[in-house]
Amino acid sequence: MLASITSEHALSSPREVGRLGWSLAMSYLVEERFAEAIAATRAAAEAIAGHHLDDLDALLAMLEMLARAECDDIVGARACVDRVLAKGPATGALREHALSFYSGVVDYHAGDLGTARAELTQAMSSLTVHADHVIGAIAGYYLIRLELAAGDVPAAIEVGARLARSASIAELGTLGPHGRVGYAEALLEAGRHDEARATVDAALASTRAGEQTVLAASIILARIAAFEGDLGLARVQLDTVSQPGPPTTNTLLLPAEVDLTFGRAARTAMLASERAFVELHGGDLVVAAQAAGVALDHYSQRGRRGME
Repeated sequence: MLASITSEHALSSPREVGRLGWSLAMSYLVEERFAEAIAATRAAAEAIAGHHLDDLDALLAMLEMLARAECDDIVGARACVDRVLAKGPATGALREHALSFYSGVVDYHAGDLGTARAELTQAMSSLTVHADHVIGAIAGYYLIRLELAAGDVPAAIEVGARLARSASIAELGTLGPHGRVGYAEALLEAGRHDEARATVDAALASTRAGEQTVLAASIILARIAAFEGDLGLARVQLDTVSQPGPPTTNTLLLPAEVDLTFGRAARTAMLASERAFVELHGGDLVVAAQAAGVALDHYSQRGRRGME
């Protein structure tokens, strides 16, 4: 649709270019193609630079922040938040609860769970009151992950169940699989394997399951298999997602070469961590140690303190 718009209508102003770039970046975020989302936001931000469009630049910066956080670029994500805060009143397009959400995402990825919990809880509550179901659902997903990282499994399950209900009521088909996988991980941590497996199956049955959702779902199935003593199946689950999908062929507003380095490195570290987990359940301890070392090096370099 975006390609059709640009082919039929010339973009007449920097604001139109920026809005198109925001729409493109959002579409990549929904598809969980984070490297492409970074490229789209950077291209649009550069196109509107010097045109006094601080409100639009702030919106682009926040999408870039989400993408960089998911790529484990904590420094880059923090710089995006600082870029918005530095603009002060000019960023009226972002309300206080939205800024709280974005800051919470960065703090969660940086391992500051106490600060992140306060920010994400406040954001989710305010977003729900304002019927902002899309950002509210995303905030809920991160809150599930945060509670699991903090070891509060009952809280993660409660947030996951609430998120599933609200996503269904609001008919958030695109974000539904994402939230279900987060809920499934909470169920798994509670030892409710059958429910976790069924929730993952429901997420994967959706035609809108993004690349990272499929990755996370496969990891959960691998953990279940490892817990149940089926090491072979656990290894197969990880092997099936060991390679990322092909890069986008859509060059709309994107540079000729999209830098996939951050995204691929984050994926490799995540899979290495899970490989170590699986092998520790009766497998090869040498492989487990090597995989854990790969993950530790990555998370140490990227500043993801909670993952070390």
